[in-house]
Amino acid sequence: MIPVEICIPADDRFALRRSLRQAMAGGAARVELCRELACGGVTPAAADMRQARRLLPAHVALQVLVRPRNTHVEIGPRVLSRMLDQIDCCADEGADGVVLGALRGAHLDWPVLNRLLERSHARGLSVTFHRAYDELAHPENGLSALARAGVSRVLSSGSPGLHSTGVAQGAQRLASSLCAAGNRIELVIGGGLTHLLAARLLQELPIAGRRISLHAHSCVMRDGHVEAALVRKLVRLTHRAPC
Repeated sequence: MIPVEICIPADDRFALRRSLRQAMAGGAARVELCRELACGGVTPAAADMRQARRLLPAHVALQVLVRPRNTHVEIGPRVLSRMLDQIDCCADEGADGVVLGALRGAHLDWPVLNRLLERSHARGLSVTFHRAYDELAHPENGLSALARAGVSRVLSSGSPGLHSTGVAQGAQRLASSLCAAGNRIELVIGGGLTHLLAARLLQELPIAGRRISLHAHSCVMRDGHVEAALVRKLVRLTHRAPC
């Protein structure tokens, strides 16, 4: 079974409630909660996390983006302190995992990452490394290092740069990442994903025996909220993928 993860912004609490219910009804395995997705996403409020956890059943995992406002992937001491507090908040509000990243130039920022991972694991949270992965100079080496450090998942479009065209041009690099990952770490495919692209990638990529999932946002949205039928359509595509 290939999990489908839905990214849901919490900017409007009425739309959030509706989107959470629709994602659940459509068969989503995970939800990633964030705010201000148009600017890359920031950490949602504690009240939003609480509402999501209350509405989602235990079998739908709640992942929360940990990214303070107006920060890129390079993180200084003040921002690090805030991120550690946000990780604690995620755990306190019932999240199952956090989504985060830290780079120094085009390389993993291990002094920062080690602190973030230590706090996340101490609070019982899984960790997904976000699309900063796509900016790494040597992504396959980074993937192996993240797996050894206890990162559960890596989100990638397969296209270099946070402002890339996304998965539409990323098949070759995604295939390389899958081969590097083996069965040690899950590759979450997302960034401009559509139903058509998902169908193509699930047939073309070497996914047999490897851990992958799909991460979707705009392709499952209608009129400003998640639509269950569009989530269900994506889930059905995963059922036809090679094992």
